Amino acid sequence: MECNDFGAPKVKRGLIKKSMIGLSILSIAAVVIAVIFLPFLVDYYQDLTNRVLGYTYVIFMWITSVPFIVMLVYFLLISLSLNREKVFADKVLRYIGGIQICLLIEIALYLYGVIWYRFVLTMVILLGVVILLVLATLFKEVVKDGKEYYTDSSLSV
Repeated sequence: MECNDFGAPKVKRGLIKKSMIGLSILSIAAVVIAVIFLPFLVDYYQDLTNRVLGYTYVIFMWITSVPFIVMLVYFLLISLSLNREKVFADKVLRYIGGIQICLLIEIALYLYGVIWYRFVLTMVILLGVVILLVLATLFKEVVKDGKEYYTDSSLSV
């Protein structure tokens, strides 16, 4: 078995790229199924905790799921671009920009949710979304710099 510089076994890059595509498709399907069964999940949660959330919370969660599903579609498109070896394409930067917009919408929605519902889970989700926004911004900058280095190296050859 071949090992890389760190002593870990080498994994074929094609397998990782295809698993990213499969994981993106699986996550989209899981979120859509969760959105369909959301009223039942909220009823189940209410039975467990004896806390009444009401259907306004279900509507709130449906509204917040729309930008999340759009963001997952952008992840799928980025995975497909990675599979085609087009990491530094302008489309990838647009997809990351779309993810950033979806995350900003999510932050606004969950800020409203924290104020309106005063529910700890919405605060935890809000913190997670803020972290994702920071990571998406960093990833976009890395791709921008990589694109510049890629075009510079291709011009020098």
